Amino acid sequence: LRDRRFWMIVPAATGPAWIFTGVFFHQVAIVDAKGWDFTTFAMAYLAFAITKVVAGLVTGMVIDRASARRIAPFTMPVMAVALVILAFATDPLAAWPFMIVVGIHMGMHQTCMSALWPELYGRLHIGAIKALAMSMGVFASALGPPVFGYGLDRGTDPFFLLVACATYALAAAVLTFVAVRR
Repeated sequence: LRDRRFWMIVPAATGPAWIFTGVFFHQVAIVDAKGWDFTTFAMAYLAFAITKVVAGLVTGMVIDRASARRIAPFTMPVMAVALVILAFATDPLAAWPFMIVVGIHMGMHQTCMSALWPELYGRLHIGAIKALAMSMGVFASALGPPVFGYGLDRGTDPFFLLVACATYALAAAVLTFVAVRR
């Protein structure tokens, strides 16, 4: 808890939990605001599931060769790309590339975060570190729906919420990059 690197990585470790929980919890409102048919969006979850599994397996192999420290800063820009796709898309078929990129991000991110903590801190306190990080992730996921809901209830266009979240993801990537280089 006294290591600044941990706190610099927390925004990246918890960001996907609150952002994608918020997006998926309010997916009907987001899809409606875009004027899309929800069936097309829902069908794209298949692409999410497949790419998440494949990306997780590939990322694991890359981490074994390169290290999680090298990969970690690149997971959040992938998240930003997914959010930008959804923010700017006008065609309902854009749900597919959105879900594919979310799957790539989630597969990379979850695999990378699991490997990053022991690389940074060793195995001695890994249980406590992972427990704290997981608890923060659960808390963050609980914040997603009310944060998005508040914005939507106040009349904020989903475009702005998604772009703000993409900006958050890029800022978290910078913090992670600095933290793992120390």
